[in-house]
Amino acid sequence: MSFPDLPGRATREELDRRHPALLPALAGHPGIGFVLVRSATHGPVVLGPDGGEHHLATGR
Repeated sequence: MSFPDLPGRATREELDRRHPALLPALAGHPGIGFVLVRSATHGPVVLGPDGGEHHLATGR
């Protein structure tokens, strides 16, 4: 996701700090299967409904 006031892509941590309800709302929306976001700590992370989370770099 990009925002005009942020250079490049926003990380998960930045999105959580600026818009804490955004990622859970997107991942929980019935028209969205999953959300892929880059974490500064964990790399690529897939978020699913009900708080499900999968770190692609480690398989956790």
